Amino acid sequence: MRMLLIVAIASWLLTGCKSEQQKEREAELAAPGPLEFDPTDHYELPRWWANGAQMLRLDSSGEYSLYGSSNRYGTPLEYGRWGKQSYAKLWLEPYTTQAPDPRRVTITKIDGKLALLIPGRAPMKGIDKPPLVIEDRLLGAWSGALGTLVLNPNMRYSLSTASLPSVAQSGEAVIHSGGNGRWQIIEKQLILRPDAPGAPILQLPLIIEPTRVIINAPSGPLSRARDDRVERRG
Repeated sequence: MRMLLIVAIASWLLTGCKSEQQKEREAELAAPGPLEFDPTDHYELPRWWANGAQMLRLDSSGEYSLYGSSNRYGTPLEYGRWGKQSYAKLWLEPYTTQAPDPRRVTITKIDGKLALLIPGRAPMKGIDKPPLVIEDRLLGAWSGALGTLVLNPNMRYSLSTASLPSVAQSGEAVIHSGGNGRWQIIEKQLILRPDAPGAPILQLPLIIEPTRVIINAPSGPLSRARDDRVERRG
């Protein structure tokens, strides 16, 4: 009888010392029904995930970005840090919340492909690359009477206005001296927001065709300054 009591106490102590991660792993292994994939299989999580309406990027740096559309150049709905909890779990911790609140995400398979089940969102499947958008077609250097405009994948631009005097004499919109800033596309317009305080925001209309894009500047359209383009952000 005494021996049974010692065994029972030892078993209780061992159970109480288990970490939450160990308990979750045991619960997953004991779950009824077949597993979606073998926990002994080795797999690599894709960087990009999509469900047709939203996209998720998991960076190797431990940061993530959740986008509200298939355009990764827009402002993320949410961003923060992520980590893998077990073979079938990872967590997302938004930077936008005042108190840390890691959200558990299930790693599974749908139709034989890796998928993530994020609470409150449609399942996301891994994809090789995000879809091409109009921003991808604008990356690189453009030139014209206005000067040279370089649009970079990090949504930064540089503008050198070599033809500024002729632009000013024509009575059209005057661009002070070029410089650097941030760019974005809003309703078929290229918006340039200079870093310089008080500098005017430039709105350049776009003509988007199946085989080309034209940037209309005050002194005339801009064309690609060279054939090589800046590699799109992936």
